[in-house]
Amino acid sequence: MFIYILSILMGLTRISVKRIINWLIINRILYILLFMFDGILSIRVFHNNNIESFITVILVIISSIMVEINYSNKQRSHLMTINMILLILSILLLLTLNIIIVKK
Repeated sequence: MFIYILSILMGLTRISVKRIINWLIINRILYILLFMFDGILSIRVFHNNNIESFITVILVIISSIMVEINYSNKQRSHLMTINMILLILSILLLLTLNIIIVKK
């Protein structure tokens, strides 16, 4: 999860469009892996934490959508503050819910 956050920050702070696209490809691979790992975690703990498992899957989808939106805005060279805030919030919520689920 921390590698995912670091790669998002690295990609969204690049200036060259070519480097932005490279980081976008890396982020796509990472959020597909994140979706797979979160799916496995949700399946394993679904019988104990149904609502939390469902919410984490939804948050992974929302964070991947927000990453795509922010990268497309960055390629057009105008990042929107509200989109960045929503991306940060979705990732922080996802991280805290995964920690809560694992500790139960």
